[in-house]
Amino acid sequence: MTEMSRFEERNDMRHAVKNWMESNGSDIYTQDNIRQFVTDQVTSAKDPLDSSDDSWREGTYGAWIGVVEFAGDELARIAEEADDSALNDALLEARAALPALPHDTHRTLSHIETANQILTRRPLRRADRAVGALALAQNLLRRREAPLKSYASDR
Repeated sequence: MTEMSRFEERNDMRHAVKNWMESNGSDIYTQDNIRQFVTDQVTSAKDPLDSSDDSWREGTYGAWIGVVEFAGDELARIAEEADDSALNDALLEARAALPALPHDTHRTLSHIETANQILTRRPLRRADRAVGALALAQNLLRRREAPLKSYASDR
């Protein structure tokens, strides 16, 4: 598997997850739903670039990145409308989480947990999608939901 094919699979899933989250409300951001979405995406790929195991791994990594990136995007959107230092701190933590993915999940999780703590201490209206995405990312990374292939075999 080449680096380019790895990047393409991961990036495709990242975009697909962000689009899925954008199209759904935070009440849909559950582990079961994201697992099912990733399963559907990986198993329905018309022209997979890699072996099945590689596709599952890269799909999982892309999903992690997409969820964390979506949370940061939502926080940034809200921050544009409100001058709130707590919100800006949460946004900085969400953005700091991204560079560590997918290989340093402990560091990523630490930043996500800090962002969640900030938002929990100071709940903000219209932040439900960001909070839901951060909670989903936290749950996925805590359990290191990789690869998601095992989920597909359970169905």
